[in-house]
Amino acid sequence: MLVDNPSVRIEPPPTKQFWALEDHGEFTFRWTRQRFSLRVPDRLPFVTLRLASPLAANVLTVSSKDHSVSVPLLSGWQSIDLATFGADRVDFELAFAFDPDTGDQRELGVMLRDALFHNDPARHAGMAGRQSNAHLNDAEYRAGLTTLTSVPPRLRITTSKTCNIANEKACVYCSWDWTKRLEQGSPDQDGGFFTRMGRHFDLATSITDCSYGEPPLEKDFAEIVVAATDLDRGFEFTSNGQTLSPKNRAKLLGKTARVHVSLDSASAEGYRRYRDHRFDLIVSNLRDLCRERGATGNLPEVFVSFIVMRSNLHEAGDFLRLMKEVGVDRVTFRDLYRDPEITGAQTLHYGYRFDYDTECLTASELAEIGPRYLALGREIGLPVRLEWSEFSQNVAASAPGEPICSEPWQTAYILARGIMPCCYGREPIVKWSEIDQTDLEAGLGAALNSAPFQELRQDLAAGKLGHYCKSAQSCPIVKAKAAADVHRLAQAQ
Repeated sequence: MLVDNPSVRIEPPPTKQFWALEDHGEFTFRWTRQRFSLRVPDRLPFVTLRLASPLAANVLTVSSKDHSVSVPLLSGWQSIDLATFGADRVDFELAFAFDPDTGDQRELGVMLRDALFHNDPARHAGMAGRQSNAHLNDAEYRAGLTTLTSVPPRLRITTSKTCNIANEKACVYCSWDWTKRLEQGSPDQDGGFFTRMGRHFDLATSITDCSYGEPPLEKDFAEIVVAATDLDRGFEFTSNGQTLSPKNRAKLLGKTARVHVSLDSASAEGYRRYRDHRFDLIVSNLRDLCRERGATGNLPEVFVSFIVMRSNLHEAGDFLRLMKEVGVDRVTFRDLYRDPEITGAQTLHYGYRFDYDTECLTASELAEIGPRYLALGREIGLPVRLEWSEFSQNVAASAPGEPICSEPWQTAYILARGIMPCCYGREPIVKWSEIDQTDLEAGLGAALNSAPFQELRQDLAAGKLGHYCKSAQSCPIVKAKAAADVHRLAQAQ
């Protein structure tokens, strides 16, 4: 048995086998050629590669002088763990080079972020299990199977049901009371809960907290972070930023976590319209976190979000410039959901009358401002993402004949308010009262393969939106389908 578990992380070297460093917008990488090699520090027996394949059916062969093994790759970013055979150098070869069909004349293989050479057989086995499950899940999705043998590799959870802001006055666009009603009687998702989830937690390649709450408030927040980032797994959660105290920031340093902080304004006065009076505290916490993580490999990643509304459209430029100075990694622009629980609401919030329907922007307005925000981000030198356009790109089918949305196959929303099929779902498709919690692993498996889930997958595999999907009016895929139907009717008349 190997002991001590030493490790060495390297970025791909600037040799003839790797192209120049490129900026992904969140991190840097180098394109490899179809064949490339890496030196193995101290002949460490395993290596984790963080890479992205632009092809859905490529194969990577790793070999040394006396050994060779081939592994299939998924499309997109992934982490794979391979044996180095105790050699001082390993060679890699892809079955296919990538032709981007953009006039790029380079020989392209995969996008390689970095390589971690290590001496940990438990890590190697754990990552191999996750990768095997992810491949099985991908095959079940592409085949449109209604019943899964795999578990969804993307896991969404609820770690907190309490919020320091809502304790005083909920944010103007928060469905707080509705959510708390749904969460009644649900189990607390702590370390023991994660253990009982079994393979639903262990085999997840990424975990995202979807709480209507504030995760750093939880007494076991440090335990949650450690479990969720096991084997360098990505863990994302949203915070209002007020609870990112020195103590809570220390729990995140060096962890493969991504913190999303919601601000929605460039000033304390603007922030108070929507949330409360602690804007300056949040900016201070963000600035300190961005400085402190410099000593821990720039981890965690720090993202901020800005919900675009009619009352803050003019603040986007000042907001981007402030976040650039603070040192965050990315700004995500979001839009207000068409939330039936809040639609029509008018709230007097710290002297400001917030009219939810008036604040919501139309699809055409979002399409008009999006390019401006992207261009402004490039000008300032801060990566910008538009949530309203990215969801459908991430979950829609990539090839003819595949289901029109991947969420009910590849993402498990095991939330305190019930089991949901996607982030835009308003009501649980399976309630906690319907789940056998004496054997939580089996109970969750039965829920994710229940009749409502099978019916939903069957519709999506047939290219249709069922009743549940049609009720999710904020979903970009639903909105795109509705717009296409209107266009067809207009053309037919």
